[in-house]
Amino acid sequence: MTADVWFEPVKVVEIAGAELTLSPFHTVARRLLKRGELALRFPRFVRFRDDKAPERATSVGEIYDNYRSAMRRAKSRSNR
Repeated sequence: MTADVWFEPVKVVEIAGAELTLSPFHTVARRLLKRGELALRFPRFVRFRDDKAPERATSVGEIYDNYRSAMRRAKSRSNR
């Protein structure tokens, strides 16, 4: 998937979603994952973050770390 238009980051938007999942189409954390990329399932707008500068928005590395943590928690719950 290739973007048609890129924008300069000016505003920070808080979003929520059901879960982070592996995706064959999206490119988040491509270099960090051995297979696939990450996608946010069922994303929804929460609010504009006027208190946060674009430079302080969640990074790809932080998204990847969140995904890994969720996978570890899910694995430990299934091993009980």
